[in-house]
Amino acid sequence: MSTTIEPKKISGFVASLITINIMLGAGIFINITQLAHIAGPISIFSYPIVGLLLLPLILTFTKLLSIIPGATFYEIGSLLHPAIGFITTWGYFIGKLASAALGLHVFTSSVSLIFPVCTPYVFLMEISVLACFGCLIFFSLKTGLPMQLFFLILKAIPLICGILSGFAFMQMPDLTSCPTCWQNLPATFPLVLFAFAGFEATCSLGNQIANAKKNAPRIILFSFFTTLILVSLLQIVFVCALHNTLPQMTDFRQPFITLFSKAFTRYPLFLTIITNTALAGIASSALGSSYSILSSNIWNLHTLAKHNTLPGSSQLIRINSFNTPVLITILAIFAEILYLIGTNSNIYTLQRISVSANILACTSGTLAFLHTTTTKNHRLLGLCALGTCAIFIYTAVQEGLLSGFAPYGFYIGLLGLGYILYRYAKHIPKRQPC
Repeated sequence: MSTTIEPKKISGFVASLITINIMLGAGIFINITQLAHIAGPISIFSYPIVGLLLLPLILTFTKLLSIIPGATFYEIGSLLHPAIGFITTWGYFIGKLASAALGLHVFTSSVSLIFPVCTPYVFLMEISVLACFGCLIFFSLKTGLPMQLFFLILKAIPLICGILSGFAFMQMPDLTSCPTCWQNLPATFPLVLFAFAGFEATCSLGNQIANAKKNAPRIILFSFFTTLILVSLLQIVFVCALHNTLPQMTDFRQPFITLFSKAFTRYPLFLTIITNTALAGIASSALGSSYSILSSNIWNLHTLAKHNTLPGSSQLIRINSFNTPVLITILAIFAEILYLIGTNSNIYTLQRISVSANILACTSGTLAFLHTTTTKNHRLLGLCALGTCAIFIYTAVQEGLLSGFAPYGFYIGLLGLGYILYRYAKHIPKRQPC
């Protein structure tokens, strides 16, 4: 039976695991080849530079969540205007579903690589996994500590294996071998932002985190710096170990296969075991990220329904006895299926749509912070964060010039659809009392 009771609170530790599971997802593995393809050996600087650029933005969000404990994207955006609160929340909800769909496809394609017999049934596997996700979420297994720890341990396998194997072959790359790489470096920033995406997920869970004023800022800082260290080390190791062969690789799993072949060529049995184990770890990493995004992201639509900004809000807001908004979960799963069909599971398209959602959420949050704060130091911090947002918008445009604007145009269309629903909900005639 569905009700409209308030969602239960989750601990700061569990919320931290959810955020890290989102950040340590498919993006960190996909980017190994994509960054090298764009910027060659210079790609070793991509993560540290973006990490530095993100710091004012990270600090802005920590301050914002201290000022407004437990705030969601809607409440943050509504500091500027209710319509901005809606667009920010809707844009984040619909954009992050693309990231969840990407993670799911990485999982199923990795499984088909380990078990080639599954190759013809990739889409069927994706539907089956989404059905399992739905069942787990319906019974409130979405934010439990055992589930989040399980996914975190699995995704540590390819990280540790890749980094340790690469140390033996590391050599400083020739940073002058590619004159255009420095010019192309900014085009890697949106892709790096995709890998860092997740720190703002604390706003998706804002009203569910216990003692949000204290825990939310800590969650953001801990998740960000943990991810920054790991992904920077991973990219540096692979670039320095594989040198000029890395930019020529087209599949994000190929660097792991190549590196393990170099390290364990004398031990074919162990090579097979560690390669399949790492691929399974990549698959589970993507699966855990997809699951964490889906299970946390549904609360964004629940927030919009709670504020009566969508048609049928009275039905969407209902949650079952296991603390799950059932109808919203079904709609989110259906939207994810449409992403897989409509984009033909194209990693490039899904990645850029997700990046657009992050840029929108970060820009809206920064403007809200500037609108709210009155102290000089906070305003200076907000202006620095706004400069970071401007840089990301510029680099997204530059990346679009190199690779095409279709994904960004598609995302803008989805924002337009959301705004139409918002305006329609505002003009639905109210029933007059008898």
